[in-house]
Amino acid sequence: MWYRRFRDDHPELDTSILKSKEAARYEYEEAGVEETKHWFKRLSEVITRYRIGPSECWNADQAGIRVGILRERVQCLVIRTKKKTPTEVFSPEDRETCTVIGTGNAAGATTPPWLIFKAFPTIEWSDIDGDPNMRFAQSETAFSNAEIRLEWAKHFNRWSWEKSATVQHRQLDFEQWFGCNEHLKSEFNPIAPYDTPPGTEGKEEEELVWRLLIIDGFSGHGSFAFREYCIKFNILVAFLLPHSTHMLQPMDLGVFQWLKNAHQKRLREALRKGNLTFNRRDFAGSFKEIFEEGFTAAHIIAGFEKSRIFPPTEAPAVSYLLKKKLKTRKAIDPALSSLLPAENRFPMASDTARDVSNRYHDILSSPTHRGLEAVQKIVSEAIVLEDIVRKHVANRQERIEKRYHQRKRGKRGRPVGDYFHNISLEELREQQAEFIEAGAKSEQRSQLRNIRSFTIRQMEEIKAEWQQKKEVIVDGVEKKMRFKQWLEHTKRDVEYASLDASRAEISSQLKKKEDCFMIDTQLAPEAREAIRNAGFAAKPLSAADLSGLLNTDDSVDFQLTQPPVDADFNEKDSL
Repeated sequence: MWYRRFRDDHPELDTSILKSKEAARYEYEEAGVEETKHWFKRLSEVITRYRIGPSECWNADQAGIRVGILRERVQCLVIRTKKKTPTEVFSPEDRETCTVIGTGNAAGATTPPWLIFKAFPTIEWSDIDGDPNMRFAQSETAFSNAEIRLEWAKHFNRWSWEKSATVQHRQLDFEQWFGCNEHLKSEFNPIAPYDTPPGTEGKEEEELVWRLLIIDGFSGHGSFAFREYCIKFNILVAFLLPHSTHMLQPMDLGVFQWLKNAHQKRLREALRKGNLTFNRRDFAGSFKEIFEEGFTAAHIIAGFEKSRIFPPTEAPAVSYLLKKKLKTRKAIDPALSSLLPAENRFPMASDTARDVSNRYHDILSSPTHRGLEAVQKIVSEAIVLEDIVRKHVANRQERIEKRYHQRKRGKRGRPVGDYFHNISLEELREQQAEFIEAGAKSEQRSQLRNIRSFTIRQMEEIKAEWQQKKEVIVDGVEKKMRFKQWLEHTKRDVEYASLDASRAEISSQLKKKEDCFMIDTQLAPEAREAIRNAGFAAKPLSAADLSGLLNTDDSVDFQLTQPPVDADFNEKDSL
C-alpha cells in the first residue's frame, strides 16, 4: 500500500522496465555511425547493379523459443466474493529449446520454416496439422550449425527462386535454367553432382537472375561451403554489421516478436483446456497457426520498413545512433551491489572469524578463541558440503531432465534424399505410411505363424491319440494299425488332410519374399560420353628417353609399360 501512496504523492516519477544490454552492442551504438553509412552505401550499389527487386531481397534469421515456458506475468481478472487463496497459474516448465529459422522478402513473401530440436521427430508426428514443406532438423544443442545452414541454403534456393517476380515474369524453370536441381544433380545422373550449375555457364551478367540474402554474422553463415554454394546459384550474401541486428534485422523488428506472442497465446489456450504438459510435439502441432499469425505479409513488410533496408535508406539508423551517442553515461550506484546475493558468503565468514581472532587475540579469552576456531572449521566444512550439495542437485536435475526428455516409444524419422540433417513433414508422413504398412504386414505374418502353430498342435494331438489307440479290434481280432489306416478306420482322415493342407498353405505364404529390386544395366548418357572421350585420350609413352640427362648411358632404355601379350607369343613362335 505504501508504494501506491508514494506514487500518488510523486506524480512526476515514471515507471520503466530495465533491460540488460550487451557491452559490444553499446560500443557499436557509440561509434558505429560511419560504418553504418558505408554499409548502406555498399548495399545501395549492389541493389542497383544487380537489379534487385522487392521479391529478390530476402532476410533470414533464427530465433530460440522455449517450448513450454510461460511468461512470468499473466494478466487476468479474478471474479470472486471472498479471496481465500492467492491466484495461481501453472506453467508446464518444459525448458526444451527449439530454434526457428524464418525468412521473408521485401514483398512480404516467405518460405517454409525450419524447426531445430535436440532430438529427431518420431513418425507419430505425421498426423500433426502443419505445412507439408515445413522441415525438422536435429542438432546436439538445438541450435543451427554450419551443416544445417548449408542444407537450409539449398531449401532456400529452391523456394526463393519460385517467389521471384523476375522468374515468374520470364516463366523460368529451375532445372532448365541451371541445368540441375538445388543439390547440383541432374535427372539423368542423380549420383554424381556437378561442380557448378551447367546451365548458367557462358551467360552474361545481365541475363542472370540475382537474389540478395541479408543475414547476420552467425558462424554458420560464414562457412566456406555456405558462401560457395550461394555464389554458384547467383545468391548475393550481405552480412549485417556486428551487433546491429536490433536495428537492421527485419525479422527481429517486425516478425519474431509476433511469433513469440502467438506461441504464448497457444500455450495459454492449452493450459485453459487443462493440458499441464506442452512438449515439442504439441509445439510442432500448433506451429502452423503460430507461424501464420507471426509471418504475415504485413509484419514482414513492416520489418523491412523499420530497418529501411529496402529500399536502402541510412537516415533512420544514423539518426538513432546519433541520439544514442548524445546521451551521457550514468554510473550505477555502488550500493546496489549489496543487494545482490553473495556467492562467496562462506569464505567471507571464515575470513571474518580469522580476522577477528587475529585482531583481538589479546582481548578475547581462551574459550572465545576456541569458539572462533570451531567457527572456522564449521565454515570450512560448510564450503565443502555446499559444493557437494550443488553437484548432487545438478546431477539429479540432469538425470530428471534426461529421463523427462527420454525418447518415448516410437520410431524416429530419418533424413531421406539429398538432405542429411533434416526432414520435411511430408516425408515424415510418407515414412509413417510405410511404417504402418510394414507393421500391418508384420502383424499378418505373426497371425499366420500363430495359426500354423495351432494347426501343428492339432495334428500332433491326433498323432498322440493314434499312439495310444493304434491297437484296434477288427472282426474280433486285435490289430495294430498304421497311422494312415487308423485315420481311415476312425474317419479322421479328412480332418487330418485338411489340417495338413492348411499348414502347407500357410508355410508357402510365409516363405514368399515380396521385397524385390531391379538393376538398371543401361549406362547414363554422361557415362557413355566419358567412356568415349577416354578412348581418344593420349596414351602413355612406352619408353622414356634419358639421353638428355647428365652422366647417362644412351644405350640403356627403361621400359615403362609391359609389352602386349600377343608380342610375347609371336617371339616364342619365331624361336
